Amino acid sequence: MNDTINKLELIDTINEHRAYDRINDTPEKKKYYKSIYHEKTVREHFDHAGNHSTLGLKDGAFKPDATQWTIKRSGDPGLADPREWHYQDPLPRREPVPAQSDKPVYGLKSNADFIKANVRRATLMVPKANKRLEVDWTERKEFGNNPAYLKTVQSQISEEQQSLREFEQSRRPQRQKALKLSEYEREELLQGLKQNWKDLNAEYISTTKSIVETFGQKDRKMWLERRMAEIESDIIILEKGDVYVK
Repeated sequence: MNDTINKLELIDTINEHRAYDRINDTPEKKKYYKSIYHEKTVREHFDHAGNHSTLGLKDGAFKPDATQWTIKRSGDPGLADPREWHYQDPLPRREPVPAQSDKPVYGLKSNADFIKANVRRATLMVPKANKRLEVDWTERKEFGNNPAYLKTVQSQISEEQQSLREFEQSRRPQRQKALKLSEYEREELLQGLKQNWKDLNAEYISTTKSIVETFGQKDRKMWLERRMAEIESDIIILEKGDVYVK
């Protein structure tokens, strides 16, 4: 039994190797094609070519001359021949400057009296009109018209006045609803406030005598201070005179 198992394992390994070799089997390269008439072909194209067109002269076929070397700026292209310039536009141009080779004409004389001619020209000349250096502001186009900023300011003022009038009119009915407090009621209210202030003041003085204060006593003391300040402000208002209530 063991022999058969070993044989089967050996067969499996052989098959695996064969399959692996079959997968990785690289094909052999074919030989390059070579004509059987390779040596018998006519080499005509070599005869038509120059002696050194492709690879240059053979070694030792050319010996440079030691006296011939590259001269400075021998490879730069020369300047073009000068030619006459003509403008393309038809505008009038000044006469050309005389050439250096032109010779001036000598010996020209004139019988004209330039002094008398200048005097005659000066007497016949008309003086130019002097330009006015002073600016006349009355000749401006906008002279006499109100400036634009003034119109805007006036419109803003009128709008503010209109808004104030509307605000006053809206407050008039509220003023009419307010009633004047009578003298008896004002005096009675004033005496009551003063009595309340005295009572609160007495309580406040009693709270200040204690050495140890609890949180409740501190809160009560602060409330008494606020209440006494409110009553004092009310007393000041009532003592001024007329009082209006809604």
